[in-house]
Amino acid sequence: MKVLFYTNLPSPYRMDFFNLLGQHVDLTVVFTEHRSQNVGWIQDQEQINHFKAVFLCDTANRPQKLYSDAVKYALGDWDAIFITNYASPTEILLIRSLKQRKIPYILEVDGGFIRNGNAIKRNLKKFLVSGAEYYLSTGSETDRYLLYYGADKAKLRRYPLSSVFAAEIADAPASPEEKTALRKTLGLPENFLCLFVGQLIHRKGVDILVETAKQLPDIRFCIVGNGDASVYNAPDNVIFAGQKTREQLSQYYRAADLFVLPTREDIWGLVINEAAAKGLPIVTTDRCIAGLTMLDRKFIVPVDDVAMLAGKIAEMSSDPGALRAAAEASLAAARRYTIETMVEAHLAFFTDL
Repeated sequence: MKVLFYTNLPSPYRMDFFNLLGQHVDLTVVFTEHRSQNVGWIQDQEQINHFKAVFLCDTANRPQKLYSDAVKYALGDWDAIFITNYASPTEILLIRSLKQRKIPYILEVDGGFIRNGNAIKRNLKKFLVSGAEYYLSTGSETDRYLLYYGADKAKLRRYPLSSVFAAEIADAPASPEEKTALRKTLGLPENFLCLFVGQLIHRKGVDILVETAKQLPDIRFCIVGNGDASVYNAPDNVIFAGQKTREQLSQYYRAADLFVLPTREDIWGLVINEAAAKGLPIVTTDRCIAGLTMLDRKFIVPVDDVAMLAGKIAEMSSDPGALRAAAEASLAAARRYTIETMVEAHLAFFTDL
């Protein structure tokens, strides 16, 4: 089967997915960018093992004929064409061209939030979303988003989004002894420990977490990620640990008692998958699609609500039994959302086609 994917960036989780999917189908992936402006990686050709990668532009000279080159690939003999982004001019023009040429395509969407207000933007999004042959959605929240913007309910299909391989999922939550040993290694306190992983930016709600910490002086908060920590007026129970490697992050996940993501908006939020895979109980907001999709609603708090977040953390820190149950639930969710199950869902979809 010949499959064409259009996507913007060679992000690590997507590369893992494409390499595994490419072992089962004849896969070509067209990237419109080499790197992210916000993340310090550039794709290495050695990481492309089982698919053909096409880069429409490079970091030194872009954009160059992006739209015309993108359309050129769509004119090939494909059994399925996927589009995973529709925000850039290239992708907008590509979708318009496919519609005009009556070339069927599948829209694969990680998530989305319905926005009220600007009628022009709303109508443009409805044009871009409507008209696909099928839609691959991550769950009911994404379904709702797609239907609002014009998707046909009969054409919705599901896939589990993840950045985690099955082998990376822990067998069980970390024991007290494991946590104690890891905290000594990492220089972390023995108190109940909440972990945050992400960029230190407004959208991620780091300021909300700092304000929450001020209300919970007996609980420690470890913030891992790249950014300027000096802009936050953090109390003594907040530790800024800086950016860590994937291997180091695994230790932090296992050392913590609770993962907290007070995000103002995450179209998915892969750190939820990664924390769950290490058996960490999770609390996040109603603006995180991964949380809304993978977690019980009792672990979801309203966005920008310091009091509710502090109350939920205090509640969980005082109930070891509930905390253990939440850790087991995280692992169960992680096992449903792996790169392998993501590939399996796509292969099942191809079979249906």
